[in-house]
Formats: sequence, structure tokens, C-alpha cells
Amino acid sequence: MRTGNYPTLKEKLHGQQFVRIGQFCKLSTLSRSTVWRKIKRGELPPLVKLSTQTKAFRVVDILDWFDRIEEGLK
Repeated sequence: MRTGNYPTLKEKLHGQQFVRIGQFCKLSTLSRSTVWRKIKRGELPPLVKLSTQTKAFRVVDILDWFDRIEEGLK
């Protein structure tokens, strides 16, 4: 469902399998340090190692996380 001219999160991530931390920060408005803290506390999904120096979230995990956050706000 679209709200006005703003694409939904699912539309923004359509076709992607992974979300890097920088992109997640923009989507969630959380800072990098907050994201790392939440990962360590288990409050965010675990990262997947894509290469020796690259880690990312799986899109399905991030969409589930956003859905849980949204449900908690209702």
C-alpha cells in the first residue's frame, strides 16, 4: 500500500536480497553506533557475511523487524 507519493519499504527494497548497514541506517533513521549496539544486544537480526569484509542484513529479516516495530506502535 502506498501513502501519497512515498514508496513503501517493500517497494524500496524490491528485488534486493541484502541490506548493508548504511542503507539500513537511512531506512530506519538509526545511527551506525545504535545499529551495532542493537545487533550486539540481539535487538536486530543477525548480519550475514557476504565476503571477508562485507556484512549485511537479509531483506526478509529487516522487513519482519520493521513489521514487529510497527505492530508495537499500534
